[in-house]
Amino acid sequence: MSTMANETGTLSVPTVDPADLLLFGEADQTERHYTDLLAFFDMAVRDRPAGRERVALARAMLYIKTAELRGAEQSSRLATEAQRKFPGRNPALLSLPLDFDQVRHTAPSLWDQHDHLVAVGRALADQALGAAQAVSRVLSTSELAQFDRTLSWLFEHKTKTGLVWTERARAVVLDRYPWLADRQVTLQLVRRAPRVSSWRVVYAAWDDQPDA
Repeated sequence: MSTMANETGTLSVPTVDPADLLLFGEADQTERHYTDLLAFFDMAVRDRPAGRERVALARAMLYIKTAELRGAEQSSRLATEAQRKFPGRNPALLSLPLDFDQVRHTAPSLWDQHDHLVAVGRALADQALGAAQAVSRVLSTSELAQFDRTLSWLFEHKTKTGLVWTERARAVVLDRYPWLADRQVTLQLVRRAPRVSSWRVVYAAWDDQPDA
């Protein structure tokens, strides 16, 4: 047996649990937020000695506000879709609640289209970012300190959501392909129809891998 090869392999796993789509959307959006905002923070720190950090800070604040508004708009659209599906229910019960854990629990029963569930996850990430910045404005005085606090929270949130999704992704893969237990796996969403999708499994391959 040789050491790990540099090549990779791909497999496919059907999307069975709709809650996985929400976890994927939230983790993916949170990762994107952190990557984008870290670039603005680095720019602000670099330009601070010359007194030009406000340009980067303004861009970061616009980014956060846009995400917050996008999350609110997406929540409204999702609530409208749920009301169309359940016309007899109280509209207040079909909106995304402030308790994000409650959203994660109830969303799969309200939205059955896969794009909608991914959108719920992304909306949670957008709204969480806006809420974190609102808290930072209360706890810190300068814009740079506020941004620093928000970015620190975002790193922790990114790490948490990333770990939750990674653990779930491995469980999904190993349930079907247990021989991938000692491989590194990544899932990519492949949409096939409004209520049908699958995971494209990309894994680090070994020379002695079994036939899929």
